[in-house]
Amino acid sequence: MESVKLIGLGLITVCPILVYIFKFKTRKVYEFGQEIVPLDIDVDDIKSGRFIDRKYMPFRYPLTQTMALVKLDMNHWSIVDEEYYHFMSEKKRLFDNYEEEKLASNPFYKRLYGSEYDHICEELCEFVVTHFTTRFPKLFQRVGNVVYNKLLNEEYDLNKMDPFLVVTKLSMEDFFITVKDEDTKQHKCVGVSVAFGGGGFPIVPIVGQGMDEIHKKVPYYESKLRTSMSKWFDKFIDPVERSSWHIVWDKDLNCNELYTKHREYHDDSEKYKEYVDNIPFSDFYVRVERQSLIKLPKSKAIIFSNHPLFLNIEKDLLDVPVIPTIIHRTMHETPKDIIKHKHFDLLRHHLDPYLLEAEKRQQEMGVMDPYKPVRTQEGFPFRK
Repeated sequence: MESVKLIGLGLITVCPILVYIFKFKTRKVYEFGQEIVPLDIDVDDIKSGRFIDRKYMPFRYPLTQTMALVKLDMNHWSIVDEEYYHFMSEKKRLFDNYEEEKLASNPFYKRLYGSEYDHICEELCEFVVTHFTTRFPKLFQRVGNVVYNKLLNEEYDLNKMDPFLVVTKLSMEDFFITVKDEDTKQHKCVGVSVAFGGGGFPIVPIVGQGMDEIHKKVPYYESKLRTSMSKWFDKFIDPVERSSWHIVWDKDLNCNELYTKHREYHDDSEKYKEYVDNIPFSDFYVRVERQSLIKLPKSKAIIFSNHPLFLNIEKDLLDVPVIPTIIHRTMHETPKDIIKHKHFDLLRHHLDPYLLEAEKRQQEMGVMDPYKPVRTQEGFPFRK
């Protein structure tokens, strides 16, 4: 009799969970009119590297200082791959093990508080949790208000944890939260969770700043980007993505040596070039900042996310048709201010021979026609 009671109690406990899981597994989820298709991948697929996402190839030519937005497929909004463990380990380290007191003064994590900002973070958290549990159902699961991260063997109680922290612990991406300031009529940053900025600079100072202040050092922002960005932010509805890239020789997510050496040599370009000359070509990567923008339906907050990707020039790019030529020409033909901003002028002398040799080889093999104009490749920003 006692065993029957125990079984009954077990069923009472388990049945609601099964009903909840069945309900959310069978319903279709749409984000901005796009159906989110579940991926049949499990923890072993990620750990072993068996799962390979679409190859990103974000090289456009010519490179001009525009937003260069393309439609975002929401099924590829957030990346989860074999780098997940490394990214999340780095986040934990850079965010001081997520200790509340230390996080309050962390240079890479901050959000504004108040009912308006709390609602934005709650909406973002709900959106991210729904996306992850729908797109990756064997990796992330939700039962009631508890989210289970199978990859890290962690659980997050949505009733107890700060919603922005939940987003940070789930996703490989960095996040910027912006909202329109009704007084200045300009979008301002109200939250950052940015472990992987690449330059090692503190990010929290931009919280509370408007777009003009944040972008004042970006080449051609005032003359070419400011007006179009402001208009676009107001009209923006459908999700988009863009990318930016530069060249580095290490894969540090938070701060590449490209920047630390530049600060060390204090604009001594000859000393910098001498240092670069001793770096093997096989060590050079194109660091891609894959950036996406979505506007949350209720709060109208614009969420800017960034995911750094590293493409080894020798292994990943030299044999891709036309790409070595685009990289070479971009380093030489891009407007002067952009060349200096990306430090191309300090690197190109070392990389030119390898890129030009790859171009010659592609022409001899017939994969590149020397008489056809060089242009952005079909399928951009993914490899066809």
